[in-house]
Amino acid sequence: MRVFVAVRVNPRAKITELLKKLSGFDGVKAVEPENLHINLKFLGEVSDSEVEKIKDVIKVVRGFGYFTLQLKEVKAFPSNSRINVLWIGAHSDKLVRLMELIDTELNKLGFGREREYKPHVTLARVKKKIPEIGSFLGAYDFGTLDVKEIELIKSELGKDGPRYETIAKVEL
Repeated sequence: MRVFVAVRVNPRAKITELLKKLSGFDGVKAVEPENLHINLKFLGEVSDSEVEKIKDVIKVVRGFGYFTLQLKEVKAFPSNSRINVLWIGAHSDKLVRLMELIDTELNKLGFGREREYKPHVTLARVKKKIPEIGSFLGAYDFGTLDVKEIELIKSELGKDGPRYETIAKVEL
């Protein structure tokens, strides 16, 4: 099964409005509001036995402590001049430390290390050049997010997009 470790992001009005606007463009696939998340570690295809080991390893975050992060600005991958993905920046030093802890522990199971971590919430995938999409880039204030737990999420890809199912939660 295909899995990743993430922090879920509850949809809020400003983000939902932005997703609706983006989904109005031909060639743009906006993320479903219930699928919003901040990826901490993408693991890819793993066996059932590996999932059990992953569940045990991510328990290392217990006692890490709750924290708050800021959701602000809209940027693009790979760059603001060549837009393939639109995303919201997630700002918190503690989030980066959480990712590094998870990355270090999962590396012990043989999962590769992250090269460069840019904490973000993916908004949409842009499948063709649309000049108007650039108007969505810039400073926004989407408020704060209280981070109290992480989730191990199973991702099933379908013709209508991915379907996510939480298979484990660990409280911080």
